[in-house]
Amino acid sequence: NRNPAKAQHIMERGMQQFRHISSYRMYYAHLLFDYRIDLDKANFHYRWAIRLDPGNGRAKANYAPFLIQNNNYIKDMNPEQLLLEAIKIDSVDMNSIVNLSGYLFSIGRDGDAKNWLHRARRYPLSDINCLEADFYELAHLYERGKEAALLRRIGKNLKNGIKPHNYLYKDNASVARGANPKDHPLGDLISDLASILEGTLNVTHLESHPHFHWIFT
Repeated sequence: NRNPAKAQHIMERGMQQFRHISSYRMYYAHLLFDYRIDLDKANFHYRWAIRLDPGNGRAKANYAPFLIQNNNYIKDMNPEQLLLEAIKIDSVDMNSIVNLSGYLFSIGRDGDAKNWLHRARRYPLSDINCLEADFYELAHLYERGKEAALLRRIGKNLKNGIKPHNYLYKDNASVARGANPKDHPLGDLISDLASILEGTLNVTHLESHPHFHWIFT
């Protein structure tokens, strides 16, 4: 986090020794992608990681968000396919299951997305996965009776500095608001939460909102 350029230099030196190790290529690709250092090179190393070990479900799970955000790189592999393969390799890969749900919501396949989200809810989720699942449920499966609990849990995780990395939230907010003839019941709050999850809006923006005032007191 403090010096991505130095991390890249270390990884490049290590490539001479570890270039045939799938997980090494995967982590290098993730560094290049997460810090927007070199997307062409990230794509190259993600694909090599999968080629070196088709059973590396984590590489497939990490490549999927890359393709979702940079669909110009989609060729013979697509996000849904990669996430399904990752889940087939590890049936309790909650990160991939929640990500797949969010991706399907973002492209309007609510029925399939709902099934995956319900599958995720049957298991204990990490704070990051829980934050994502709560947002998708609030955005796409809104129920007034569940609103308070979901918002409170979202607020708690945001207060604790939980930061997801999938960057699908604004798309999800737009789809959720557009699918409601009279807009989403939470309106701009859904869009604001999406921006906070993506890191383009500071969490303190919620300070004056009645649902979240307790975070700042």
